[in-house]
Amino acid sequence: MTDRYRYAVAMYDGDGQSPEQVPIEVDWGPAEEWAKFSAIRKAELPPSDSRARASVHPIWHPKLGRPYTSGFRVRVHGTREATTDFSAAYFQELAERESYRLVNSAKLQPGETFRYVVAAFPVETAPRENDGLAVEVEDLSPALPVREGALEEVLMASNPHGPVVDSDIPVFVPERVVGEASDRAREAGAIETGGILVGHLHRDQRVPEIYAVITEQIPAFHALGDSTRLTFTERTWTDVQAVLDLRRKDEMMLGWWHSHPVHHWCKKCPVARRRKCPLGSDFLSDHDRALHRTVFPAAYSFALVINGIAPDEQTQSLFGWRAGLLRPRGFHVLDGLELGSEPPPRAA
Repeated sequence: MTDRYRYAVAMYDGDGQSPEQVPIEVDWGPAEEWAKFSAIRKAELPPSDSRARASVHPIWHPKLGRPYTSGFRVRVHGTREATTDFSAAYFQELAERESYRLVNSAKLQPGETFRYVVAAFPVETAPRENDGLAVEVEDLSPALPVREGALEEVLMASNPHGPVVDSDIPVFVPERVVGEASDRAREAGAIETGGILVGHLHRDQRVPEIYAVITEQIPAFHALGDSTRLTFTERTWTDVQAVLDLRRKDEMMLGWWHSHPVHHWCKKCPVARRRKCPLGSDFLSDHDRALHRTVFPAAYSFALVINGIAPDEQTQSLFGWRAGLLRPRGFHVLDGLELGSEPPPRAA
């Protein structure tokens, strides 16, 4: 993505004093993905424009003015031009990371609340001599694969689970897939386990909207797991691709799932407390977030977490991209299953 600015974050302590202005390196990848996908969802651009060029531009702060920003705008230069605005919340993780360094250098106090503002400075780019040779880079990544469908029909056959936000792409997970993941998580006990969620993207041009329908979960048999993390290996991806090839349904890898053995993490806590604990729902570790950012950077990718509150009680949490940030979100369960804490009875 084209970016003609360099950025710095200024943090202010409780007295309104700024210790220093810290240069930051911004990862624009999630913002670019979100901007392109948002334009395609709203039918502002066709799916083929998922390969279009994009550029980022600061939005100047209405009160402070240049060089301070209140966010930024991503322009997608596709069949037509589409724009998406992002708030300064996009820089929050970078600001928090830098605050730790300021605490270590005693420029901020531990636990002190701070405010931040991001500044943008234009970068002068001088033309380079290239002996008259022009180099063009062609993006050969495939266009976004979507199938036509009727969103209303899928909504009628499902029940919402968790907070459903309009800006999130609708995600539909069959009862059977949730049950399989829950069973595997229960069987794994104190060790994290997981798998890959595959399916299709569908487009309802009448809304317009794009939604995801999961068709299967492929267990990650050769992943490395312990009580606090799950790591996919090269053999995991080889096996998943082999399964997809055998199924021959043109399914995409839309996300992943893994378990959190909360009742093993918090053995001394009563179950009632675990239900309210942040570790028991809507929690992704730094390792989980890094894995998702690396392996599932697409704006439509998501992560399902099976939280083992007790040996016979589980909750389900979904995380996905929203405005370039990884956030807790809701989803829909197909076949009208109302998710409960007890596993369904099985025939002998």
